[in-house]
Amino acid sequence: MFQVATALLTKKNIVAKSHEGLIMLFGREYIKTGIFDKHVFGFLTKAKTDRKDSSYDSFATFSEEDAHSVLEEAEIFIQEAEKLI
Repeated sequence: MFQVATALLTKKNIVAKSHEGLIMLFGREYIKTGIFDKHVFGFLTKAKTDRKDSSYDSFATFSEEDAHSVLEEAEIFIQEAEKLI
């Protein structure tokens, strides 16, 4: 999802320098303008939080079901992005 969001921002000649920047810029350019579904955008923000937790939280655990859920959400995110290309 990060790469897809990066590609959509690149279409607008916008480059994010961090994950946080990507979330902020994507929100400004695609969510606040109503171009991209806000609910689906939530999948990206959740995935970013999960990635951060998996890297820095020693007690974070993720199940196989969690992984399947993220994959399904990523597919939906990609489908939503494909409407814009």
